[in-house]
Amino acid sequence: MKVVLVVTQNCNLGDYVDDVLKYVVHSTSNLELIEVSLDILEIFAYKFRSSLRHSLEAIIHLANKYIKSKIPKKVILKIFSIYKHLEDLLDPHIHLIVPFFCESFLTTASELTDEFLELLVSFSQNCSSTIEYLKPITQYLVNLLQVAASRK
Repeated sequence: MKVVLVVTQNCNLGDYVDDVLKYVVHSTSNLELIEVSLDILEIFAYKFRSSLRHSLEAIIHLANKYIKSKIPKKVILKIFSIYKHLEDLLDPHIHLIVPFFCESFLTTASELTDEFLELLVSFSQNCSSTIEYLKPITQYLVNLLQVAASRK
């Protein structure tokens, strides 16, 4: 997987994006491989955005799977970075991201609050369908207020 990362960093793989994505999506089992696969996805999100349009759902499911597996904060931040690179393409798939994130981060609010709120603001500015998910976003914000109030 590290070889694929090096090649991705140094070569133009535009014609092979689909093949590399298939490999990345199916060959992630431990934290080191997850981190390398996210590095590859971030490079693709930056260099080959339009080529990823048809693979967004698979990328989102992969990211959600990683988050469910309780990965470290730095890895979640990498997922946020990938989403920021792709945000103008995510509108049709926002239903897979916002509710899942709101539910997932209710229990880890203190660790990722600022970054998650920045991502929500970015989505609200670039993905018109974000407004459909005001209920889970509001529930998340109410939970933040309750956590903050209980700490005082």
